[in-house]
Amino acid sequence: MPVPSTSLSRRRLLQVTAAIPAAAVLPALAQGPKPTTVTVSHFPIAGIASIYVGEQQGFFKAEGITLQRETVKLPADAVANLIGGRLQVGFINVGGLSQAAIQGLPLKVLSSMYFSEGKDTGLYVRGDSPIKRLADMKGKSLALVQLRNNVHAAVLASLDAAGVDPDSVKISLIPVTNTAAALRSGTVDAAQVVEPFATMAGDEIRSILDNPFAVIEKRTCIAHMITTQQFARENPEVAAAFTRAMNKSNEFAGQNPAAVRKAVSSFTEIPAAVLAKMHLPVFSPEIGTESVNRQVDTMVKYKILASRPDLSRYFG
Repeated sequence: MPVPSTSLSRRRLLQVTAAIPAAAVLPALAQGPKPTTVTVSHFPIAGIASIYVGEQQGFFKAEGITLQRETVKLPADAVANLIGGRLQVGFINVGGLSQAAIQGLPLKVLSSMYFSEGKDTGLYVRGDSPIKRLADMKGKSLALVQLRNNVHAAVLASLDAAGVDPDSVKISLIPVTNTAAALRSGTVDAAQVVEPFATMAGDEIRSILDNPFAVIEKRTCIAHMITTQQFARENPEVAAAFTRAMNKSNEFAGQNPAAVRKAVSSFTEIPAAVLAKMHLPVFSPEIGTESVNRQVDTMVKYKILASRPDLSRYFG
């Protein structure tokens, strides 16, 4: 079932807060928010910068939330950590969310994480590679940061559009921090490289596809912040507070690129001159359901998903 479309996450926020009994809300207004520590997943890419922005701007503190981070190797790892109770909130891309829905995992979307309009994630080759464009990838090797997800499907669609049989390309998995090094060493012919790693690599690598999602849409919702249905049910005030803080964080980050670059510098060791050149993701309080539906269509078409998942219960 397609996800019901909503323009802004404020509608969802109203739905969440409306579900909280008035008796629970009024004391909080009178006494201020009760301090709560929330453990969230950390994945070292520019796309998670807005949560750092929100922390630095005091949006989470204003809601009584202290953030504690747990680093994950892949966005999909957040799901296992959520179900296992090691996280309260996790970062996951649309592909991972769709796979979780097919498995029937009890999750709930709290907010969007980031959008992309290109260049903050793309396909790259070594600077001196004979591969000049995507159409040259026939019979070559390609490493992706995650397999069986929305990026994987977008890459297959992009290869198709470039006249390359996707089956002719050998696709493998690579850790996000190793992508540029794999290109430099010649381990793979091409790789998905995301910011800030693309800018850090400089002229050593060269883009052959600035935006894998361009064949689907111009502006793509890449990922969301999620929790378990149990946590949201047992802690409705905390879930609603986290959503409010994330929406404020995404709105502020979307309007203040300097704050995003500062946030990225807090979890990387990138020189200021390099940070200034970094291509930024798009941050917005929109929930992105229309984009999610288009990506699901593409994942089903290219058999990344065995069937179309019902994501409506995650966004409800």
